[in-house]
Amino acid sequence: MDYLYLEEKKSNGTIMNRVLLSICIPTFNRSALLNHNLNQILKQLYFINFANDIEIIISDNCSTDDTKEIVKYFLKIDNRFKYFRNDINIGADLNIVNCYNKSSGQYLWILADDDFIFDNKLILLFDKIKTLKYDYLFLNSTWYLKDYKKELNKDLSNKNFNSIEYDNPLFFLKKINYWITFLSSNIINKNILDQAFNLNKFVGTSLHQVHWYLSVIENSKNYLYITTPIIGCKGNNTSNYNVFGIFVTNLRKIILETLVDNNLRTNAIKFIDKKMMLQFLPQYIIPIKSYTQRLEVLKLLYINYGNSLLFWLFILPLLILPNLFSKNLLKVSNYLINE
Repeated sequence: MDYLYLEEKKSNGTIMNRVLLSICIPTFNRSALLNHNLNQILKQLYFINFANDIEIIISDNCSTDDTKEIVKYFLKIDNRFKYFRNDINIGADLNIVNCYNKSSGQYLWILADDDFIFDNKLILLFDKIKTLKYDYLFLNSTWYLKDYKKELNKDLSNKNFNSIEYDNPLFFLKKINYWITFLSSNIINKNILDQAFNLNKFVGTSLHQVHWYLSVIENSKNYLYITTPIIGCKGNNTSNYNVFGIFVTNLRKIILETLVDNNLRTNAIKFIDKKMMLQFLPQYIIPIKSYTQRLEVLKLLYINYGNSLLFWLFILPLLILPNLFSKNLLKVSNYLINE
């Protein structure tokens, strides 16, 4: 492994001077987007008063582009940037685990390489974190497709910061819902997780970190939902994604096998399934033109949602009826989502 930054350690191997917040960025062959991401962090770091309170970890999954050269620039300017490069590509899931293991902060924020923090937001967010009041912070995001300067509202960089506090895990989880799967939106207090916690339990699902997030939610009572958009995100930037396998089969498996409390587990499945069917999945179902592919998706969704009335009243018609009927079905979904 290539280390451009070596952590100072005690003789027993433990990291000295644990920082408060670790911003960890797993990356692979996205040097231009990573460069923008890091620049957005760098220009806001000067407003963080105490140097040892924050670190930025870049975990490079053996990129073949100029990622290493890009990162060297930031290492020279600010020693809060730390760079680790894997000798081989270990896969996205293990690279995220690597971020966790390399972080020394009490709070962990895994920020995707193609996302970025809006101007003025890091200091406002950090002010909330340093109160040590919350074990989980959820950040809202705004999306763009090509050019964020043209597509996103310039007012997103203002100093507004609105949030809602929660003290009930069920209500908080219902609020964030399936967005718990969005990597960049979740900040957790690592102290909530037991030292024996299995970080790798769901590696291979492409959502293994949701296991961490659910565990923190279930074992905490202090949550902050930040309604103000904090991060800008590039849409349609992931290829070869098995959407239905990951966000239906894998997500439900993680929820069912992670949450211990029966009431929390049962309700989490209920309200996440509902929003997945009514809000998330239609955008991926409607474009499918192949009859064979629609049949495969139908089988998968039946296995997972076959006991739900919503499957029969909404998902099944969406899959088997001509797209001519889709608009009317989506109108129904907009009504049901608020029920």
